[in-house]
Amino acid sequence: MKDIQKQCVVCRTNKAWRIKMRGAENKCGHIVCVKCMLLHVQKWIKKDKPRIKCPMENCRERVHENDIAAVLNPDCEALEPFMDSRTRRKLAERHDVSVIKYALGERSRCCPRCEHVEDSTHVVRWENFGKKYLTR
Repeated sequence: MKDIQKQCVVCRTNKAWRIKMRGAENKCGHIVCVKCMLLHVQKWIKKDKPRIKCPMENCRERVHENDIAAVLNPDCEALEPFMDSRTRRKLAERHDVSVIKYALGERSRCCPRCEHVEDSTHVVRWENFGKKYLTR
């Protein structure tokens, strides 16, 4: 029974590097291997979903933001066998933008030049465009 509890809830293996999920409310506790977690996070980020649910079927708990940051850390060489650092960096950046847009809602805007997301407190007037745009 103990081995079953330590298996990845997705691929059912216990021979890989695994993570114990905290969940946003610290209630989850499901075990997920790094490979399955990266694939799960990647799937949600590509759909521009800022709130990522636990990979365990029927678990309603959200993945803690620190866990997402940990598996997407581009500076962690130990994650290289699972996903290259460039891909993890792009996913982390895309996730950050998605979270900002979710938090700010309609008040978020993107710079037309660099597409950097800023809140409305950084609005300036660009005379060339005659409209309000953001600068970095």
